[in-house]
Amino acid sequence: MAIRMLSPDSDGGFRSEQVSLVLGSGYVLSFQEQQGDVFERIRERLRAGAGRLRTEGADYLFYALLDAIIDGYFAVIEVFGERIEGIEEEVVTEPDRETLQAIYALKRSLIALRRAVWPLRDVVAELERGESPLILDSTSSTSGTPTTTP
Repeated sequence: MAIRMLSPDSDGGFRSEQVSLVLGSGYVLSFQEQQGDVFERIRERLRAGAGRLRTEGADYLFYALLDAIIDGYFAVIEVFGERIEGIEEEVVTEPDRETLQAIYALKRSLIALRRAVWPLRDVVAELERGESPLILDSTSSTSGTPTTTP
């Protein structure tokens, strides 16, 4: 499964990279384009040896990785919320040409965000159908299907 991993950048936008997750019988592989990711918390939990990540199967780890990627979307959405609030204040107090440029830049960024996130709908729909023999019913019911609605 290929999915976009998003993270805020220093310009108030976001970085996007493709992450591929492969679920096999008893293993999960992940492939990334860049170093640094949202999986560090999961690695720490695995190293600590506590919790369900150690006791459940590879399908549970797969769900946890997918959930971590989706959680990263919230950080990006938060940055956009802050940008919108800043522009809103400019529009009310001192609108100028730069304000209009900021609105257009925000619009372009939001379109790019939509393009990056849209394919996630297909990924979640596939998981909801539950057609994979590698994902146990108990995992999908206890983990919950990852959500695309932040």
